[in-house]
Amino acid sequence: MILGGLAELFAGSISMGLGAYLAALTDRKHYDVELERERRQVLNSADQEDKEMYRLFADYGLGREVVEPLARQLRGDPGMWVKVCASVFNSFLLLCGVVVERLISSSQGCEERVIDADVNSS
Repeated sequence: MILGGLAELFAGSISMGLGAYLAALTDRKHYDVELERERRQVLNSADQEDKEMYRLFADYGLGREVVEPLARQLRGDPGMWVKVCASVFNSFLLLCGVVVERLISSSQGCEERVIDADVNSS
């Protein structure tokens, strides 16, 4: 019995460690792919990336006159500009994920309230 428990503990540890390793590997691959995509976008459509950056900062109340010197400085180092653009894109995806999660959880809350109301009215 003790030997079985130890075997299960050992197998669980290996499984969790392998899962964490594979998740980190996948995250790294995803980041590299996104970085390459941004690199191509910066080379092929730099003006579109600029507009995206201005639009992002406008949402925070910063006008083009404030953002332009920063963007010019970042564009001076293409590697840094690509990283900034990739970070903006990943932040956007994270924000979308949070919004979707909240929408799903709030709709589930509505369903639970409707079910509770039906049960209480009976």
